[in-house]
Amino acid sequence: IPFMDEDGKNFIECYPDSVVELDGQEYTIGIPCDHAVALTYFQGDVSNEQGAAQGLDLVPIEIDDQLMDDVFPVAE
Repeated sequence: IPFMDEDGKNFIECYPDSVVELDGQEYTIGIPCDHAVALTYFQGDVSNEQGAAQGLDLVPIEIDDQLMDDVFPVAE
């Protein structure tokens, strides 16, 4: 079932887990149908003298970042 945001423009498909009625209002707990994914990249010092990765930070790509426009079609 779709779980809508407050303005009704966006939604996420969910499997219903449980339903409860509270003060005349029905509420549902849902489990997302799709797995959550974060597109990220490594930033920092790439390697030490033995060639091992060291000092790297995993940085998320923000949805409005130009890099997302380049990476998302490949990840999709």
